[in-house]
Amino acid sequence: MQENLADMIKNLNAAPATTKVVDDSTDVKEDIKVEDDANELSLTNFYDWYEVNSAAIQTVASVKSEVSNVDSKDSIIFKVPKGKNGEEMELISFYNPSTRPIVNLPPVYMKVFKNDTFEVLHQLTNEIFIKSYGVKTGLIIVYCANVDGKVVPYERIKVKKNVTTIKLAGHEGISKEIKDRLQEVVDVEAIQLLYKQAIKVKDEFTTKEKTLDWFIKKQLEVVDINHLLKIDQVLINVI
Repeated sequence: MQENLADMIKNLNAAPATTKVVDDSTDVKEDIKVEDDANELSLTNFYDWYEVNSAAIQTVASVKSEVSNVDSKDSIIFKVPKGKNGEEMELISFYNPSTRPIVNLPPVYMKVFKNDTFEVLHQLTNEIFIKSYGVKTGLIIVYCANVDGKVVPYERIKVKKNVTTIKLAGHEGISKEIKDRLQEVVDVEAIQLLYKQAIKVKDEFTTKEKTLDWFIKKQLEVVDINHLLKIDQVLINVI
């Protein structure tokens, strides 16, 4: 799957650096070029964002239902892969989507979890990708760099539900800066302090690149949003 993600990012990078911008009424505005010096990103609500971007999402689908005296914006029922293998499907109810913030950019992929949370990867530029982690208290943003098709987190911020814009973290050339650091020796003790399970496989953590590869593979097996956030935080700290 990591290879598929790398191919997906490669294909995205071959296209012009444009993105769809949507407002809260779900109307799509014309394409605009993402400027390198843009310092703010807009947020929207999850319900309207999904209505606009659902056609681009392959791994998750909504189940349409109409019930009398029930506001359709109160919840969305998603059909998602079940368990780690994803061979079977299951239904998950996502509540109050119109009050949940998300970055106002199209998705590269989307995951929905049982505890009313979600993860979405967005592309801002060829270099910078952004993860929207929807949690019950609001939104956690993880800024990532595209390093040879690998999504490498470098900064994390928390966003409250009433916020409409966030500051962009990152700059042109950040991918090369991170790539240059990947050959450095990694602090194995720091990894073990941040991620207890790493003690069993500590010999695999030699360079920062090997550490990155191990955690990327580990993330593919994870179906819990808190575990995904922990892995991102480990990588931010040790890379």
